[in-house]
Amino acid sequence: METNIVLFICIEIEPVPNIRKIYGELSIRKDVKEIYEITGEYDLIIKAELKNLQDLRSLVHYVRDKEGVKNVYTMISYHQVKP
Repeated sequence: METNIVLFICIEIEPVPNIRKIYGELSIRKDVKEIYEITGEYDLIIKAELKNLQDLRSLVHYVRDKEGVKNVYTMISYHQVKP
């Protein structure tokens, strides 16, 4: 798959016990490359590699529709500094 877009999504989950179910469902997607549990305002951060804006939109809607997802914050990378 040729990657044109690298996307990071921070996910706030409520109630937090839903976290395992959510990251389990996200981990089966081929476009989701990394998943981390994090501290702070958000509970998970995922890194995705996508071909185009339509794929980006599809992934964001997929995440938002998960039961227990309270809030999402998306960031598109425009330059990788260090691999």
